[in-house]
Amino acid sequence: MRKAMDVKTFAPSLPLRGSLPPPLRRGGGETAAVPSPAKRGRVREGASVALLMLLLSTGALSQTAYVSNEKDNTVSVIDIKTLAVTETLNVGKRPRGVTLSRDNRTLYICASDSDTVQVMDLSTKTITHNLPSGEDPEQFALHPDGKRLFIANENNAVVTIVDTEARKVVTQFDVGIEPEGMA
Repeated sequence: MRKAMDVKTFAPSLPLRGSLPPPLRRGGGETAAVPSPAKRGRVREGASVALLMLLLSTGALSQTAYVSNEKDNTVSVIDIKTLAVTETLNVGKRPRGVTLSRDNRTLYICASDSDTVQVMDLSTKTITHNLPSGEDPEQFALHPDGKRLFIANENNAVVTIVDTEARKVVTQFDVGIEPEGMA
């Protein structure tokens, strides 16, 4: 059984309001798994969730986080103020990376075992369409203009660049073995 700990023990400098917290790092520089909220407002140490939690930075949504849950094909919606899971959304197979559009209206989800990037409308919390990707998309970075998505594809060791408006692959190029992260 995993040990539960207070949020202050896990991240004493974590700001619960305002700016995005610093990334959690382990030795070697890889991003650590973000703990998922457990019952009664506590956080489970080492919970098996995907690698990235995103905080919205504007309006009423500023207290919301999205966590991809790799082993049960869902995304948890978390109220940052209470650390409660308010909703669990079904998504594609083995969701990994998640990122928000600049206007915070769209959530992009790497569905690794579905070999696609899903696009979710956050006003309806539904998948509106899928974007093409290479094999096993892990993480990605959305260009600041929102028109291009740079996807790290683990199985075929490539980066795929997708035009988000045309919903087409612009290009792919080889990178090192098992690319995981993207910034």
